[in-house]
Amino acid sequence: MAAAISTSHQKIAILLYDDRSGSTLFASLLAKHPKVAVTIEGELFAHIFSLPAKALCEDDVRAALDAISNDVKLRNWRIDRNKVIEGFRRLSSSCRRKDFAKLLLEDVVNGLNPNAAVCVFKHGNINYVNRYKALFPEAHFLHIYRDGRAVYASKKRARHSVRNKPMANNPIQAARAWADLMREVELLRGSERFLEIQYEALLHDPERKLRKVCKFLGIDEEPFVGGVGAGDKTGYLEEIPEEQK
Repeated sequence: MAAAISTSHQKIAILLYDDRSGSTLFASLLAKHPKVAVTIEGELFAHIFSLPAKALCEDDVRAALDAISNDVKLRNWRIDRNKVIEGFRRLSSSCRRKDFAKLLLEDVVNGLNPNAAVCVFKHGNINYVNRYKALFPEAHFLHIYRDGRAVYASKKRARHSVRNKPMANNPIQAARAWADLMREVELLRGSERFLEIQYEALLHDPERKLRKVCKFLGIDEEPFVGGVGAGDKTGYLEEIPEEQK
């Protein structure tokens, strides 16, 4: 099993979700908390997990950073390539995948909110649950879910950001895919490091649900007492490329 990693002082939380399940709204609300940094959606972990498990050479690191910089969904993450390479050189031959991940995560968090006590990574790939748990045994997991019928209706109306086609057009396939994802989440249910939020309940009473999240993450509930306020004062939504909205 891979050794544990964490950022220097921030708690890591992984936001899991299916497409069209309210994850962007949820993330934008969490970003209003002054002690929370939230990434926009991106497959950063896919690039980390694709690295060899052996000690990395600088060519491995540069190739991974090239792939990250060419990833459309990561272009607004503003990863400081030179800083990451400098960190790798300090580690030299002892740098492995877990260490490279730590360098990346620290850079991402510092770019978002260096004062954050928690960083929420909006990744979404529920199929990576076991890999997340192996690499981040101390991580917390947030799962936002939505009624499967509403998910299908939303996917049918929405167009895929790459294929430019409806995200779903077969209700039977969509129902099976939704059920499969719910089964994957069963691996986490019952854990004290796992919290589920229903999208419909978040819409009905955002203050109550966000205060519950704060308690779960061990941060002050005060910023959400009395409501969450209108608008996107954090600029979170503005960071999301148009094709991902």
